[in-house]
Amino acid sequence: MNERKQESRLKKRIMERMAGDTTEPAGLDERDEAAIGKFAAAVSDLIVLLQEENIALEKGDVQQIEPLFQRKQDIYARLKIHEPIVEPILKSRTHDLPDLRENLGELQRLVNANGILIERISAATSAVAREVKRIQKRHSLDGLYEKSGRKVGDPTASRRRFDEKM
Repeated sequence: MNERKQESRLKKRIMERMAGDTTEPAGLDERDEAAIGKFAAAVSDLIVLLQEENIALEKGDVQQIEPLFQRKQDIYARLKIHEPIVEPILKSRTHDLPDLRENLGELQRLVNANGILIERISAATSAVAREVKRIQKRHSLDGLYEKSGRKVGDPTASRRRFDEKM
């Protein structure tokens, strides 16, 4: 029964958002306040996590990033649960919740910085991989060479001819 109330309430919020209702928004009830509080807590947790991750990325400490991944997924799941309720409230009450709006701005800044750092690490890793491949190819013999440096054909061909003659 409680899920049905939650579902119909969520459906109501989604319908309000889709309708683009421009009338004065209704007052917030306890569940709205609780959802906003949980959403704000998840935003704050994600800010702290991204700060840790960005510091590790700037240091190049990739080992420190892997354990943060599961925490990031958990926080993201919490955000997705409360987003359908909080989003219409944020859109309709443009002057309310200044702390949450400030945190969302900070979160956006950190996400952008995180993306830039990850792109840099990815580019550097790709460059290293290309260089390793180039060095391996240069130092690889890929067959046999004469004294002059010219590549000799298939080294097993002369052995086969010798074996056939016997």
